[in-house]
Amino acid sequence: MAPRDRLHILVLQPAATEPYTSHGAGRESARPPSPIRAKHANKLQQELEEATRAAQERRASRSQEYGVAPSATGMLLTFQSWPGFDLEPMKLDPGNQPPELIALRERAIGTETVQLATVYVPEGSVGFFLKRFEEYASLDTPKGNPRHAAMVERIAELRLATIEAFVDAILEGSDD
Repeated sequence: MAPRDRLHILVLQPAATEPYTSHGAGRESARPPSPIRAKHANKLQQELEEATRAAQERRASRSQEYGVAPSATGMLLTFQSWPGFDLEPMKLDPGNQPPELIALRERAIGTETVQLATVYVPEGSVGFFLKRFEEYASLDTPKGNPRHAAMVERIAELRLATIEAFVDAILEGSDD
């Protein structure tokens, strides 16, 4: 057996055995209690459709008001987690296709914190989220869990992003 003490490493206690703990479970943060699937998916679909409609109206009014066509036709959405639970940011940004995660931050609400994710959704990419909401409501995984539950169950609400979302993200990023 190799010596336990090295010049740069000093082991002060003898070795002890510990029970095995699997690293395969517990990687994600705790999930909120499962809401009623169809009701929750329908609520998120309605919020997404309202945000899409508001973005289109805002873009049209700005075009008429200033006489300039926008350079981008997408929208920015803010996803909010349930208090005390985290979003799954990697599920909101698939990486190889739109949508794209822009900022992730936390905000205190009472004694709990919520996560807020700002996501850029190009025009024509809203279906990414609509499909996941629909599949969550109606499809199960081979293990019997709702499909896309890790993403959808963590979202308490979504809305069109405001300039405040960017100011918060910039201010939080300036502390680095």
